[in-house]
Amino acid sequence: MKELTLLLRERWRVVVRLAAWSVLETGQTFLLGYALARALDEGFLSGRAGVGLGWLGIAGAAVLVGAFGTGRVYGGVAALVEPLRDRLVRRVVDRGVREADGGALSGLTQQVEIARDTFAGLVMVSRSFVFTTVGALVGLFSLAPLLLLVVAPPLAAGVALFVATLRPLARRQEEFLVADERLAAHLGAVCPGLRDITAGGAEEHVAADAGQRIDAEVRAARSLAHRGVLRVAALAVGGQLPIVLLLATAPWLLARGVSAGALVGALAYVTQSLLPALQNLVHGLGTSGSRLAVVLRRLGPGIAAPPPATGGIRVPPAAVPSDTPALVLSSLTFAYGPASDPVIKDLDLTVPRGTRLAVVGPSGIGKSTLTGLIAGLLEPRRGTVRLCGHPVPGHTASALRVLIPQEAYVFGGRSRKTSPNCGLIPYPGRSCWPPPRRSAWPRCWSGWAGPLPGSTRRRCPRANDS
Repeated sequence: MKELTLLLRERWRVVVRLAAWSVLETGQTFLLGYALARALDEGFLSGRAGVGLGWLGIAGAAVLVGAFGTGRVYGGVAALVEPLRDRLVRRVVDRGVREADGGALSGLTQQVEIARDTFAGLVMVSRSFVFTTVGALVGLFSLAPLLLLVVAPPLAAGVALFVATLRPLARRQEEFLVADERLAAHLGAVCPGLRDITAGGAEEHVAADAGQRIDAEVRAARSLAHRGVLRVAALAVGGQLPIVLLLATAPWLLARGVSAGALVGALAYVTQSLLPALQNLVHGLGTSGSRLAVVLRRLGPGIAAPPPATGGIRVPPAAVPSDTPALVLSSLTFAYGPASDPVIKDLDLTVPRGTRLAVVGPSGIGKSTLTGLIAGLLEPRRGTVRLCGHPVPGHTASALRVLIPQEAYVFGGRSRKTSPNCGLIPYPGRSCWPPPRRSAWPRCWSGWAGPLPGSTRRRCPRANDS
């Protein structure tokens, strides 16, 4: 918000011009209730219809003058909004060039447009509320000071309640946006790799990770909705309670010299001016204002990016103590079903750092099961798994291991995209396809590979990864 304050100070002439044109709107609001009261008291109720029509004509002319002033206001708003947009664009472009991140640059420039449009709407809504409220309150005081005593306290209470909710509402809005962005980024990474996830047997792990992000967004949305209830309460207190009080105190007001025309004029002030202005303020500033605060914080200098999503933690190898074993299994037991015999039972194993371990044996003794337990893809019935001192499953442990499935598997895409250097990158002293045999695979070199032998399918991804 410091950015907006600095902008308003620099463009103070524009602010003064904007306020001058807005005075016409204040005059329109003032004459709306005042002319109606005079038309009733001095005209129609006194048997002088011409006088009543004359006052109504004055009110109609005031509407035309106010409309002219509102049209001029748009020019002043543009003179405020466009400099803000230019300043934010320069900041975003400088940051994007400095960080060499084209994707971030595109996203931030979109946020700049959101800030521009939202700021323009907020200027219009806030300006209209201030000058409309001033005109209505002056009109109430001119008709009868007692009317001001009935209307002003609930109006002030409603505005105060709304202002008190702005900061918590902005925090909830930011939490919701962050949760939504995390979920979108996660799904954007998961959806293109569904085939790879299935091949690696990580469906449950990925589903659980996505479920956590969905639950976080649901909680943020509910919290935001609960805060929105306070806006409705503020609108009821500040805009609708004065109508009830005017009707309830009407006999008391009439007994103390308030005329019938003044009472009708007060109702016109509340229903036609104050209530619509407060509605626009609550809905506009409550939603758009919170969004603008979030966007400006993200675009502001020194503001860090949103905190990383859980599950995206990467721990550098240097963070692992050198004396910590690479792998520790303690009383590890696993079975495929509650009534099944354990495939692995009470296994204790410690693998020091820097060593290599090969598990060999016939099919069905639990080699793949053990690998899945170490990788965190399977959950043991009993016992613990620690990788470099970190519990498995766990986000930190996941960042310290790589799992290559045993199935013959070529990742999605054409062979040239999957293994662009197939035949050129040496792998265990030879190429994926040795040069003399290239002619045997004409479709591979044209960008599509037909059915490949299992050994070749296993070597191609490895050659590509190397």
